[in-house]
Amino acid sequence: MLKKILLAFDGSENSLKAADYALIMAQHNNAEVEIIHVRESVTSYSTRVIYDAIEMEKELVSEAEEIMAQAIEKFKDTGITFTTSIRTGDPAEIICEEAEKIGATEIVIGSRGMNTLSRFFLGSISLKVLTHAHCTTIVVR
Repeated sequence: MLKKILLAFDGSENSLKAADYALIMAQHNNAEVEIIHVRESVTSYSTRVIYDAIEMEKELVSEAEEIMAQAIEKFKDTGITFTTSIRTGDPAEIICEEAEKIGATEIVIGSRGMNTLSRFFLGSISLKVLTHAHCTTIVVR
């Protein structure tokens, strides 16, 4: 059975370590990798003063593309088959949904990302993924 690894990537230091781990796993298991970055929507910033929702949305999209470029840089020229996806919404929920949708055999995620204050109070994304995912979840520190 071909393994499929879902790498949850947010550009943080632990996320970069998770990317290294996913790359090694993929090389050793001849696995495909889907790299997903889940960005917050403009509505997640409702506690901030939103000077211009359109401009903020553009900034968030640009930031997400820059973060994904870091992951692509790690995987290009490795011979590993990989795809990328940028989604918007609740990171833990979307990561679990995507893993099920693609039939992932593993999820690889960093232990702590670039969290907003609201995420601090809501709890760890990696913990939510660990407890709700349908497949093996590897949390990298």
